[in-house]
Amino acid sequence: PGLYSLPPHTLLILREQAWFKWLDPISKARLGSGVSELEMRAGETLYQKDEEKKYIHFLVKGCIYENDEVNLLSLGSESKKLWNLTREFDSFKINQGFLASEILDLNNETYKSTVLCEGDSILLKIELDIFHETIKKIRGFREKILVSIISKNQEIFDQNTDNSKEAQNTEDSTWKYWLFAIILPLIICALISQASLDLDSDHIVFIGIVIASLTLWITEIVPLFAPALLILSGLALMSIAPLDIVLSGFSSQTFLFMIGLYTIGSLIKESGLAYRICLLMLNGIPTRQNYISSALFAIGLLLNPILPSATARSSIVSPLLIDIKKNLKVLDYSELYSGLALSAYAGITTFSFMFLTAKSENLILYALLPTQTRDAYGYVSWFLSSLVIAIPLFVIMVVIWRIRFGKRTFSSVRKEKVNDQLVLLGKLSNVEIQAIFSILIFVIGSITSAFHGISMAWISILLLCYLLFAKVISTNSFKAFIDWQFLLFLAAIIGLGNSIPYSGLDAVLIHSLAGLETIVESNLYLFAIILLILIYGLRFILPPKLCAPLLATVFIPIFQSENINPWLFCIICLILCDSAFLPYQHATLANFLTEINSSAKLNKKTFYQINALINGCKIFAILIAISIWQGLGIL
Repeated sequence: PGLYSLPPHTLLILREQAWFKWLDPISKARLGSGVSELEMRAGETLYQKDEEKKYIHFLVKGCIYENDEVNLLSLGSESKKLWNLTREFDSFKINQGFLASEILDLNNETYKSTVLCEGDSILLKIELDIFHETIKKIRGFREKILVSIISKNQEIFDQNTDNSKEAQNTEDSTWKYWLFAIILPLIICALISQASLDLDSDHIVFIGIVIASLTLWITEIVPLFAPALLILSGLALMSIAPLDIVLSGFSSQTFLFMIGLYTIGSLIKESGLAYRICLLMLNGIPTRQNYISSALFAIGLLLNPILPSATARSSIVSPLLIDIKKNLKVLDYSELYSGLALSAYAGITTFSFMFLTAKSENLILYALLPTQTRDAYGYVSWFLSSLVIAIPLFVIMVVIWRIRFGKRTFSSVRKEKVNDQLVLLGKLSNVEIQAIFSILIFVIGSITSAFHGISMAWISILLLCYLLFAKVISTNSFKAFIDWQFLLFLAAIIGLGNSIPYSGLDAVLIHSLAGLETIVESNLYLFAIILLILIYGLRFILPPKLCAPLLATVFIPIFQSENINPWLFCIICLILCDSAFLPYQHATLANFLTEINSSAKLNKKTFYQINALINGCKIFAILIAISIWQGLGIL
């Protein structure tokens, strides 16, 4: 039988396996797309030694055995010990389970022994690359398989074991960075004290703390939130700002909103609902392949408002891209695959500025806006206002894509794999139903907030309370779902932004940037071009989570002083800060390229070139939007 459609009998066999039940919903669907059933008679050969390795086999019923000794010299010392141990349990002849020789060395291109059937047997054939991806992504899965082989007990997968995290020592040259973080602030403070800036000793010391924190952020030798907390400590200890202002980030509605949003977003992903939505979309599109790129882009775009993490969106879209590539039989390093990958990546990231909940940076800048501006730009108004930039940017991106990839054609798609994955996901679970309910309440509550007066923060917190009371989310899940490190960073940045007017640094900044202030007042087009150059330069050393908030704390007061809507700066800043030319600049880009195995599949030169071209053309969409804003009198 082929690998495109699983008959009901095979689906039932797969579902009954203890190891299959151990997987999460998305892994079940992904693994199921590469499984077929194989029936063999006694005496038949499953494969010969040194034959090309394409599948991992799981014996469901019967008896198979290996008639060749595995060459132990080709195995590592750890694998040799495991192999010897399995030999003691006579594992070369099995009645159920995986073969040790196949699991011990997954990277080997050929089988290590000849395997024959002693009796009539039923096996599951699992495509090697899909099985290998599952092994890498699911913590402890390979260890479970090896234990099941040794103990000859498939029920080992039903036992929950804690996977301890090993501490990693990454202290190669951190002492140099620490030395730099100490010396640089001292030099700058000495220079400031010599200049006539009318700053007292406390303010000079605080500037030194900010410089030290920037150095630690750039070198990334400490967690992102640690330097931010150092700044807050400096503000409080030197009484530069009132304590309630310094700690205002921890009581802000944005902080509370992110707690609820992270929980709901993680529930949507972990329950398999987001993956189910993607499969349903793929299943519903026409079979002509010119729709596939549009579908990949639309899937990523749809996930933006419901998953507040671009990396989480990438982990859902990239497996779909891999499946589509295999189904279409698209060649490695081809222009076709580059076009598909760019469409998927653009959907994940390029238009995330449109949705207030699409990424954490959006909410940070939203929290830094003046109260009156925040009240004017809720969830819906933020989206509608951003269309002024989104539409020109989308047109530019489509033109670039059509010129480079539009003449490419595909063969027709077979949807049997998609159907199989939907069958393996099964009916909507209670958790998925609760996730759908949460999405509907959140969207309806946000749209109607102008009528009932309840902010999005309290809507998300009330939904979180409901999910906890209904035991949809456990205590452990609640801890795992939320990025507490980022929340600390968020609260610290909000506190810093609120404290700057008390520190007197805003006046120093405005005085230092008097030239830019004049440009903002007289020529926003020129300012947008200068901002693009500034941001793209900073993005080579600063991550987007840090670059956007720091620029916002500097430029929002300038826009306010010139009576220009500061939201316009925020939306432009978010578009530009989310751009990345190289993987190290953006965790999402690095994660996406890793998950699709770009080194072995993707023409990176083409991908980087078109991605850079789109990033460069963002300025044209911004300039068009400025013209529209001026015409509407918003500026």
